[in-house]
Amino acid sequence: MKRRGEPHIFSVRQVLGLILLCFMTTAISTARSTQRHASNENAMNASEIIEHWLQQIERIPAGDFIAIADFETFNSGARTESMQWCETMLSQAANPYAPPNHASHSYHPAGKIGLDLLHHAYVLDGSSVDIFEGVNFLIVRLPAPRTGAWDRASIEAAAKLMLRAINPGETEAFHYPSNMADGTLMSTAPMQDPFLTTSWFQREDMLLHHGKLFIVLYKRQPAIVGFQNDAQWFEDELRTVPKH
Repeated sequence: MKRRGEPHIFSVRQVLGLILLCFMTTAISTARSTQRHASNENAMNASEIIEHWLQQIERIPAGDFIAIADFETFNSGARTESMQWCETMLSQAANPYAPPNHASHSYHPAGKIGLDLLHHAYVLDGSSVDIFEGVNFLIVRLPAPRTGAWDRASIEAAAKLMLRAINPGETEAFHYPSNMADGTLMSTAPMQDPFLTTSWFQREDMLLHHGKLFIVLYKRQPAIVGFQNDAQWFEDELRTVPKH
């Protein structure tokens, strides 16, 4: 019997039980946080998801992107994933990693803006191309064509130039509305919920936004349900901003 004032001595079984309880509590808390993130994006339709991403990207000052002098030495798993997704979803000519494009690369670790982002910039067919890439998406931004405002012909040409053809020799079948006004969303599968897709080619979107054309591709994999956390793509080491 323990006397009053004596320290309580835990058995090995009790200590292991406490450790297991702490582990389970942490795991449940993390799972609930991830579930809340997935639920928030699942509650949005495609237009709202795209608008959410674009609004965050547009709020990032250009100076907040950190230049990557040598992408071969960029120490992140995001580098390998990016190279795989660009090769999978973009045409060979539009791949920012293709040597002829001489693309510049930079990154933005999530902070006030909750996006871990890679930014690729290069010139293709005489037009500037910007690609913003996160853990869940690859977004191509194209300026207005030299002929003037975007129309169906120029949009189809841009899609053919940028996107990898699933069926060689064929152009992706986007649904084009009669009115090509600012804010127009075009999709290969407008009734398909991007949250529920299991492959990137099940839905591809294009959006006219402030005179520019945005091509939105979803990084979807069969083994992953829903979207991943936009702010958890990079390793912690990349969150320490280097001094200039």
